[in-house]
Amino acid sequence: MNLRKLLPVGIIGMLLVHTPTISQKKVATYFNVKGYTEQTARSYLTGTSIDPIEGIWQSNDGFKYAIEKDVRDGRRVPDQFRIIVLSHNTASPFWQTSYVKGFIGKTAVNGIYNIDYYTAARDYYNQIDIQVQTCIGMLESSVLLSFTRQDGAKIMLIRLFPKGNDGGGGAARNGGPSVSTGTGFALHPAGYIVTNHHVIEDAQTIEVKGVGGNFSKKMKAELMVSDEKNDLAILRIKDPSFSGLGAIPFAWRQGTAEVGENVFVLGYPMTSSMGEEVKLTNGIISSRTGFKGDISTYQVSAPIQPGNSGGPLFDKNGAVIGIVNARHSKAENASYAIKAGYLKSLMELLPQPIVLPNINQQQGKSLTEQVRAASPFVYLIVVNDADEPGSGMAPEQPKTGGVSSATQRAAQFYQEAEELWKKQDMRGALGKMNLCIEASPEYAGSYFFRGYIYYYGIKNFEKALEDFNRAAQMQPDMESAHLYRGLANDKLGKNTEAIADFSRAIAINKDNTDAYFMRAFVKSTINDRWGSIADYDEIIKREKTAKPNIYKMGTVYNNKGYGLLQLGQMDESKKYLDKALIMEPKESYIWGSLGEWYYTKEEYKSCIRHMEKSVELAASTGTRNSDPGLPHYLMGLSKIKLGKQAEGCKDLSKAGELGKAIAYQEIAKYCR
Repeated sequence: MNLRKLLPVGIIGMLLVHTPTISQKKVATYFNVKGYTEQTARSYLTGTSIDPIEGIWQSNDGFKYAIEKDVRDGRRVPDQFRIIVLSHNTASPFWQTSYVKGFIGKTAVNGIYNIDYYTAARDYYNQIDIQVQTCIGMLESSVLLSFTRQDGAKIMLIRLFPKGNDGGGGAARNGGPSVSTGTGFALHPAGYIVTNHHVIEDAQTIEVKGVGGNFSKKMKAELMVSDEKNDLAILRIKDPSFSGLGAIPFAWRQGTAEVGENVFVLGYPMTSSMGEEVKLTNGIISSRTGFKGDISTYQVSAPIQPGNSGGPLFDKNGAVIGIVNARHSKAENASYAIKAGYLKSLMELLPQPIVLPNINQQQGKSLTEQVRAASPFVYLIVVNDADEPGSGMAPEQPKTGGVSSATQRAAQFYQEAEELWKKQDMRGALGKMNLCIEASPEYAGSYFFRGYIYYYGIKNFEKALEDFNRAAQMQPDMESAHLYRGLANDKLGKNTEAIADFSRAIAINKDNTDAYFMRAFVKSTINDRWGSIADYDEIIKREKTAKPNIYKMGTVYNNKGYGLLQLGQMDESKKYLDKALIMEPKESYIWGSLGEWYYTKEEYKSCIRHMEKSVELAASTGTRNSDPGLPHYLMGLSKIKLGKQAEGCKDLSKAGELGKAIAYQEIAKYCR
């Protein structure tokens, strides 16, 4: 019988199972944030725009907590907070560092909160579980939060960190220089990036976003050399996770551009309102000299905005001819870029020489193709942002002035999309997610959810693949994005790509049994039976701890048994098929696999009995098998072998009707 790939039948509720929650996982009936420590909390709270309730607190019941914005679908939630245990001096063996002790939600009244506070209890089986105490909390001052549990216990929390926040009801920036952003682009694969001097001037910290297409991770960089006069600077990424920028597709043009040449600019202007997606503007060389006749710069008509500084100026062939650095405040479409030749003398000051790319892979391509190839090598430079989301969690909200209106709109659209999804209004959910991404395009979780809607709700696997790919690029460690990109590739018949995606999900989480299952299934379709069996073995090793979402364990045993059957390992095959039937006695395909086993062993009566049961169950459950004619085909042959030619010919005819073309060859042989 054909191998069975189980995907969820019901759509309602699937989002809760499959939408990735970044750095927060549910264990039994409680939550924990893996690897969370007090240093994690301090890294988040220092330099981040925080709500008055956020901070490190000591409670009168013996717990030290971090209270911070919750994370949902890869981003911070502005109106909900989680209480994470940092330490405690109670006698409870249950609570440990990183466990979530409860959740806090805002109300319509400033300073008043809804609190679900967890206490340890024992369930019916005397196992430790949690009990939820729903309370009303009050932020009485910047340093005092209080609430009364349902059991009457009065809980008071004193803020320990950060100090000096007066709790005035708005987001606060905890001191330090102001955050600013600019643009930079690849100079050398070893991590060298060029930008403007004024972008990193007086910088205490420099970070780079967008390396490898990942905007959820910031990589630390250091200033190598700088030229204040010509407004140029060369940075180098110094981050433990950095492994190289890759092959740079554009070259640097020799000589000076002429007036009238077509040019284009890539950069990250005004990210707080325009989002962290690279922006394209184009125009012409207006003059070979810049402001007041400055010979070191070009004047160009391509519009630029704050944040474009340090970005590349390309000619029509996609070669770099300049570095954007200014615009004329009193003239429209008058921008300036430093000529590329002025970078050469600065490069000579580097501690070790680097060679610029001399092969322009952009030559002859369309503008769209040039932008697509160059964009992954144009980066967002973030200066003086002390935030390091230490729990590895969501991209943070804008760091000045609290949560932006665009982010708030995006969060509202996302919530509305979830509600429409639950009501099975797939088109409505898709429309809301389009608005969500338009409002705030920098969150990987939004692309994942939209891809999920395309995959399960709309059945547009090409669009689903695009969104899962974007989510994986923005957040390379999102295993769900790789898993579902693999599912989309599988639907599109891209077997090699699907296997690579499932392998990536497994590399991120070696216990992802859904990825093992799907990789095994795809391997079986390309006749890699031993490889398929090896993956099913990995699932069987984890049977006691696995929490599958897209398969049943009975299916695993069936598929392994069927693979062994096709390899002629009959005795081993039977053991797994028998176990599969015990686990899932109402699955038609398992009866069919056993029926095929009996046919192979020439036990024709048993084959007929099992195939009849398979057909009966398929009809009663509405199961659609990938090879629906196979049971009738093998029943027909078995009956002919037993001398029941007329009955056998009827089954063969039915098999042919159901698409089993080989049945007609047998009819020609036996049913004259």
